[in-house]
Amino acid sequence: MNPFIIKIRLVFISLLSTLFISQSVFSQQPVQKLDKEREYAADKILKRSRVKAQRGELSKAVQDLIVILDYYQNYSKIDETLYELGNYLVEMDLYKAGKEVYDYLIRNNLQSPMVPFAVYGLEKLFYEQGKYELAIDYFKILREKYPDANVGEGIFYYAGQSFFYQNDFENAILTLNAVEEGSEFWGFALYTRALANFKKKILTRPSLT
Repeated sequence: MNPFIIKIRLVFISLLSTLFISQSVFSQQPVQKLDKEREYAADKILKRSRVKAQRGELSKAVQDLIVILDYYQNYSKIDETLYELGNYLVEMDLYKAGKEVYDYLIRNNLQSPMVPFAVYGLEKLFYEQGKYELAIDYFKILREKYPDANVGEGIFYYAGQSFFYQNDFENAILTLNAVEEGSEFWGFALYTRALANFKKKILTRPSLT
């Protein structure tokens, strides 16, 4: 078996055990701040994981984040750690593990500013899996519960694409209209919007018979 695949499976198993342990620890002990030295150490690991992720070394970045979850559970940026872990797992196509992490972040850090980002992560995750109805559900949660959250224009792109693939061309057009020119999603949104307009006209064209 490919050594990389073996490593990914080991990371996945380690992640699940870590989340289980962390959940039991959080439920039994009061939250205490880390001392400055340990906070600094956790910061260094988080920054190191970001560098590795930028280099495409996602499995190594994941391992670093798991170290934080294991040994620095009261780290002040534990919500950022969880969010980035979920992102990296999704990038590695480990959708089930990514979903577990996003869900865990939302359940255990309700007041965190990272929660809307985790909801967006779930929207994108379900879109990439072709589960368009669920992607739209999370888009609606974002718009209703976190209307002021600035998580990027991807929320409109993935929702608009999801509406399109469900043949809801009207909502696809309306949602994709929110993607601004200059956005990384602009070109794709423009194309889908034009295609949705075309399909909408075909569906509303009077029959010749």
